[in-house]
Amino acid sequence: MSNETNSLYEFAEFRFDGKRGKLWRENELILLSPKETELLNLLLESNGEFVSKEEIFEKVWADTFVEDGVLTQNIYKIRKALGNDENGKPLIENKTKLGYRVTVPIVKTSEELEVRSEEKTTEPQATPYSRLLTPYSVTAIAVIPLILISVVAYRYLRPTPRPQIESIKYTQLTNTGNLTNATLSPDGNFLALVRGNKVFLKDLVSNREIPLEILNVGNFSSLQFSADGNFLYFRDNKTRYSSARILKTSRFGGETTVVAENSFASFSLSPDNKFLAYYENEKSDVNRLTIKNLETKEERQIFEPLYTGMFNVETAPVWSPDSKKILHINQWWGSLAGQLFVIEVETGKAEELKMPRLRRLAQAAWFPDGKSFVVSASEDGRYYHLWKVSYPDGDAQALTVGLSSYNQPVISEDGKKILALQSVVNSNLFVADEVNLNEQKQITNGNTNRFGQLSLAWADDQKIVFGSQTENESVENLWLIDSEGHSPKQLTKETKVSPNTPASDGKFIYYNVNRNRLPNINRILLNGENVNEITNESEGNRRSPQVTADGNWLYYSYFDAKGGKIMRRNLAETKEEVFLENENLQCGIFLALSNDGKYLSCFNSRPNQNFSEKYNAEIAIISVEDKSVKYISVDGDRFPLRFSSDSKAVEFTLSFEEGTQIMRQGLDEKEAKPILQMPKDHIFNFAWSPSNKKIVLSRGQQLRDAVLLTEFDK
Repeated sequence: MSNETNSLYEFAEFRFDGKRGKLWRENELILLSPKETELLNLLLESNGEFVSKEEIFEKVWADTFVEDGVLTQNIYKIRKALGNDENGKPLIENKTKLGYRVTVPIVKTSEELEVRSEEKTTEPQATPYSRLLTPYSVTAIAVIPLILISVVAYRYLRPTPRPQIESIKYTQLTNTGNLTNATLSPDGNFLALVRGNKVFLKDLVSNREIPLEILNVGNFSSLQFSADGNFLYFRDNKTRYSSARILKTSRFGGETTVVAENSFASFSLSPDNKFLAYYENEKSDVNRLTIKNLETKEERQIFEPLYTGMFNVETAPVWSPDSKKILHINQWWGSLAGQLFVIEVETGKAEELKMPRLRRLAQAAWFPDGKSFVVSASEDGRYYHLWKVSYPDGDAQALTVGLSSYNQPVISEDGKKILALQSVVNSNLFVADEVNLNEQKQITNGNTNRFGQLSLAWADDQKIVFGSQTENESVENLWLIDSEGHSPKQLTKETKVSPNTPASDGKFIYYNVNRNRLPNINRILLNGENVNEITNESEGNRRSPQVTADGNWLYYSYFDAKGGKIMRRNLAETKEEVFLENENLQCGIFLALSNDGKYLSCFNSRPNQNFSEKYNAEIAIISVEDKSVKYISVDGDRFPLRFSSDSKAVEFTLSFEEGTQIMRQGLDEKEAKPILQMPKDHIFNFAWSPSNKKIVLSRGQQLRDAVLLTEFDK
């Protein structure tokens, strides 16, 4: 050991020696890579001022061409090392067009340092558990147990460090932030994408993008190129949560040909382009994996999940390179444990492929050699990343990291390029008066907690119940806050399921929990006490509880292997009964009850017509009195759905190219009309107060762009 004089930065609980590239938290040495060290040194030198991306690339990667993803990964790793400040905010902040900066005071000093030997390096430790909301006050005595619990949990329960391919090159293919779908041509030279209600074709060699005129189709999802790259296949609905046709057109647009009817979720073409694999849904709650011969038109069902909720509707069945196997992903609604099955096309035999490190699963794609595939999956948190999985042993290696999610991977025919959609999502809660919806007050503050995106309701006229999820949590929990943003309180501490779509009668809050591996319903008081099980069943899914204002009846959607229906329960007698079973109706994950208790409503997952260019969804209005059902075709996002204050209309969101608007559809009117438009923000959720004088919005950014990964095989 020796003593030397050197410039030293001090910030929060850290000391950083820029010359030697060493970072300490008190007496603990934290290891950083050379580029992470350079980047942190640059940010500290700026003394809290923003450093633009251009300046960072110029100074840290001066002689190297790198993509934005490299910077994102390095920022992510530094943030993980530093943790958050006392208000739960990252010590490194980023803002669009401004860049990055350190958010806490920085002191630069010159002092005698003891240069520590590498033999004494200790493993990085966790920072204290970040607080969820601001403004937020907690006494020091209350914080100390949380800090101790967090440090112990991190030290002993954290996952084993995962391997990661360091040499990957990221290329940003789009920068508009509003893609809903994208696919790569087999030769890797063309990108087809959906932006708004339009399909575009981009030449990746010339970087030229052209809109495609596809006749008589107004909505698109699940794009896929044919094996020769000359045709595009797609579904004529922008949501995968309902039935649609699969169509075919030239890669330059024009006329279309119907390939299949009644497809649910997504689909895929066999590598030789002779067969189609898709989930068929025709007046049934069962979505059968169907193989269709595109030459003879013969169809054959080879696999049948027990019911809709047992597979991820965001995924497609994926053909192996030899066309003998198909990857099928199960992701139970409300479950953390996804399953991936390898199904033999000839026999329909299904065998689960165990991937112990991966929990939630999304889309997959085979590499051409058939010895591995890439899958979008979450290991221990909410962010989905790309993993390279070897077959058949299931060993997984991370290809991406960071605070973005990556999904919908597509691999070029030579296996050297991976296309994916990169997503960045954030939201906060805003409250407005009914008389002026445009004057909104922000009541939460955070970049990564996803406030209220799925779970949002008024507990009473003054308090709001909402869901929130911290960076490292696998599920969200419910919180309570008043309409001014004061007195936040955590209500639930669930570990198995996100308690979304809560409802309140002003005394109790009803919400979903995972019990017996199925969604059931709990009830708690507004202060979070007296947790009661309303349902505790081992069969069927009970979702989206809705309680009447008098607290007498609880309605909820239900489905099992035999079908779907709407149930209700007399809360005084605790008796469950079938309220409505209709072969033309299948309610999705959101059920709405009117304020006067006379109507129920939901988006119908089993639409009764093929949608025209004008409409993409169907709303069912159900009379509580006589159980009659009225169907209304609309153009909407299919989540959320609310009744207006006078119970004479339903309201839903409609996304457009740069924002979202709330639409109001009168029960006796032909067309929906906008009541609020957010041209630069996405509205994830909204809810009216019981007196209907205030609205709470979960709004923020939902940015999706196409990225290309290469050089991952080095």
